[in-house]
Amino acid sequence: MAYTDIYKQVPVLNQNWLQELLAYLGTDLIKVPRNYRMQVLGVKQMLRTDDSGLVSSMLDFAVDSASDVDYSVETTNNNLTTLLDKWIQNVNISLLGDVPTGLQALSKQYFTERWKGSSFLLLRTKWESVDGYNLPTKLWFVHGEDIVPRKKPKDEVVILGNQRYDLRVTPKRKLPLVNTPEHKIFIQQPYEYWGTELTTPFVIRRGLFRNLALLSMLINKGGSVIGKALEYLLILKKGSEAMSKENRPDFTYSAGDLQKVKDLFGEVVKDRQYNTGIPTYTTNWDTELEHHIPNYDRVLKQELYVAIEKRLFAGLGLVNILEGGASRKETILNPKPFIGEVTAGVNDFSNLIKDIMIMIVAKNKNSHRKFFGDGRVLKIRHTPVKAFMSDEFKKILRSLYDRGSLSKRTLDELVGEVDYNFEVKRREDEFENKEDIIMFAPVIQNQEGVRSVEEDKIIELFGDPKDKKKIKEDVTDDKKGPESVNFDKSELEHCTFERNKDLPSGIKDLLSSKAQTVWKSIWNDLMLRDVDIDLAFNTVCNRIKKEFVFDNKKGKYIPKLKKEGE
Repeated sequence: MAYTDIYKQVPVLNQNWLQELLAYLGTDLIKVPRNYRMQVLGVKQMLRTDDSGLVSSMLDFAVDSASDVDYSVETTNNNLTTLLDKWIQNVNISLLGDVPTGLQALSKQYFTERWKGSSFLLLRTKWESVDGYNLPTKLWFVHGEDIVPRKKPKDEVVILGNQRYDLRVTPKRKLPLVNTPEHKIFIQQPYEYWGTELTTPFVIRRGLFRNLALLSMLINKGGSVIGKALEYLLILKKGSEAMSKENRPDFTYSAGDLQKVKDLFGEVVKDRQYNTGIPTYTTNWDTELEHHIPNYDRVLKQELYVAIEKRLFAGLGLVNILEGGASRKETILNPKPFIGEVTAGVNDFSNLIKDIMIMIVAKNKNSHRKFFGDGRVLKIRHTPVKAFMSDEFKKILRSLYDRGSLSKRTLDELVGEVDYNFEVKRREDEFENKEDIIMFAPVIQNQEGVRSVEEDKIIELFGDPKDKKKIKEDVTDDKKGPESVNFDKSELEHCTFERNKDLPSGIKDLLSSKAQTVWKSIWNDLMLRDVDIDLAFNTVCNRIKKEFVFDNKKGKYIPKLKKEGE
C-alpha cells in the first residue's frame, strides 16, 4: 500500500489547529523601538490601553498634582511684579474658548508631555503687542513625535545652542522651527545631557515600557488559554481495563453500545430538567462518572505577576524597602523618589517660565524703561504640591504662623486651601453688614484672655464690665442676693446714649468725635439686640481698633486714613 493511500484513510480534521498551536507557542519578542518617533508613539499607545491599571493612573496623578500649583513672580521692581503676575493669570487669554487659559492649564500640557509623552519639551510662543507691551499671547507645546532634528554635515562640530529642529506636518512635509521677533521657541530636555539631539521618553527610560509590555503579554496569553479551554466536561466510562484484555467481543463495548449509554444518560438529564422527583440512572458495576473542570491556576497565578508589578512600582518611584528583624521581614513602599520626581517637574516648569519672563524684560527694556529699565526677574515662586501636604505638615505651618514666621495669606492658601483675596473680600462684607457682630463666637469659644494695650486703655477709663466693684449703682437690699448679677447686667444692657456728649467722660477723653460716634452707634445697636455684655464690650473694642489708630501725642483714637485734630 502506498503512502498516499494510507494518508487518504486518515480522517481529515481541522487543519488550523497546528498553526494555532505554533502561533501560541511561538515566542513573542518584547522589543523597545529604537526610532525616536516610534518610541513616542509606542508609549502613548501603551498608556492608552494600560493593562496594568497602575502606570497610567500614577502618571495621571503626577500630572494632576503637579499642575495644581499656584505661581507668582519676584522681581526688583514692584510695577514689573504687578505686570508679570497679571500676565501669569492671563496666559493664552487670546485663545479663550479654544483652549483653557492660565498658567496652570499650560503646566498640565507640560507635565503630560514630560511623563506620558516624549519628555522633549518644546514650547512655541507667539509675541504680540498688548497695551503697549510686547508679550507672548499664545503658548503651546509641540507633540514630541512630530519633532525632527535638522540634518547637518557629518564633519560639522556640535556647538551648544546651534541644534535646529523641524516640525513634521506630513510624512513628506516639514516646517522649520526657528526663532523670529514674533515667534520664539524654548526647549527643555530634563533627562538628557546638554547638547543631546533627541530624548528618551520617561516611560522607556524608567523601564516601564518593557515591563508593561511583558505584563500585557501574560494577560493576553492567559486570556487566550481561558478562551480556548473547555468550561466543563462530563466523562462517562464503561467497561474496565481487565475486560479489555480478555479480547472477547461480549466483554468489550462497541461504538454502538457506548452511543446507547450516552443517549440513555442524556435522557436522564433531560428528564431532570422538566420533571420533579429523584433522578435515577441504573447501570452495571463497570460504569464510572467523572466531572472535568479546567484548572486555570497555572495561567492565573499571582506569582507570575508579582515580580513585574514590583518593577513597575520601582519605575514609578515607589521603591520597595525591606524592614524587620531576622525572624520577621516585610516590605513597604517608599514614595520619596516619586515625590521627588513630581517636585523636580514643578521646579523645571518654574525655570521655563522664568526664562520666558527674562525674555519679556529684554523685549520691553528699551520701550518701557519705567517698568523694565532696572527690573530683573529674581525667582518664580510656587506653592507646595498640595497632594503631598499631610496633616502633620499643616500643623508645622500653623506652628510657624503662631510664631510670626508665616503670613495670613500663606496660612489660608496652604493650610485652609482657600483663596486669600476672596476671604478678605468676604471679611470686608461681613464687617460692612455687621455680620461679624451677629456671628461673633460665644464667649465660651472665644477665650482669648490676654487683652491688648488699646483694650486696657478703654478698660482703665470706661471700666471692665466684669469688675462689679466699679459699678457704682444704688443697689437695694432685695438685689444683693443671687439676682444681683442679673441686676448689674440688665442695667448695662439698657445703657444707651442719644448724643456723644452723653457718653461717659472717660470715653470722650479717649476717642475722637468720629470714634465716639462709631462707639455710640455700635453700643446702642448691641444693647437693642440684647447682646451679652461681654460680647458687646469685646465687639466695640475690636471695631474701634479696626477703624481707628491710637495717637500717642493726642492720647486719642483717630481715623487711620485721615489724621485730623479734634
